[in-house]
Amino acid sequence: MSQKRLLLWVFHSFTLIAGIQFLQYYIFYNSSYPFPYTANLVNSFGTFYTYLLLLPLVFYSAKSAFSNLENRVQRMLLLVLSGLLVSMLHLFVMHFVNWLQIYQWTEDPFWNSYRFLISKWLHFELIAYFLFVLAWRFLVFEKKGSEASKPEYWTQIKVKEAGLVSFVPVEEIRWIEAYDNYIKVRTKKDKFHLVRMPLREIEAKLDSGHFKRIHRSTIVAIREVVAIHQDNGQYRVLLEDNSTLKLSRTFKKSIEDSIRV
Repeated sequence: MSQKRLLLWVFHSFTLIAGIQFLQYYIFYNSSYPFPYTANLVNSFGTFYTYLLLLPLVFYSAKSAFSNLENRVQRMLLLVLSGLLVSMLHLFVMHFVNWLQIYQWTEDPFWNSYRFLISKWLHFELIAYFLFVLAWRFLVFEKKGSEASKPEYWTQIKVKEAGLVSFVPVEEIRWIEAYDNYIKVRTKKDKFHLVRMPLREIEAKLDSGHFKRIHRSTIVAIREVVAIHQDNGQYRVLLEDNSTLKLSRTFKKSIEDSIRV
């Protein structure tokens, strides 16, 4: 779920809850309630909609905590302080709106009634704050984090030969083997390309779902593997072009599982 969809979901939920609360005031209390019906409308919808204005601050504090802080104590401290700020700010805005409509005509001082409001509703505000933080983390942040963590695999390999630069698509590769400080790339056209790069580096750049190491000096394209057989106590892989490559016992199970898939 994107952050925009989460906000829309929250907006619709708040509208439903505020509507139910207003109907409750209107049906059961409006005839005897000391406040006008417009005040009930502001109390019902304003209570929820003013919190919507603070949601960017909630998401920003959550993003700062989960993206920039590794220490759990610091992360929790930031979230708690942000929650207190957001909660007290929301209560202040709502109390100020109510005071302009109603309480300024009473004898109760503004700050006394505000302190009473904090003592009564602060814990509910903090619960709402942390619910939003959790929703943002698991519905938005976790998804973005998983997408960002996906490595960008190469789709082609840059090759320099005889002063010319060309690109070999990974779909054309049959296998790759180490050759001193170079690698030799064998393609479907039965060509070898020499690339100055260690084998471990090219292994990290290729999708492990399509390329597997079968020996400390060899990586093979899984699609090219036809069978695995044993020859004089040694394992070898048979490729589609009838080539055979040495298979180490260390990588035998990995390549077998890949072929089954």
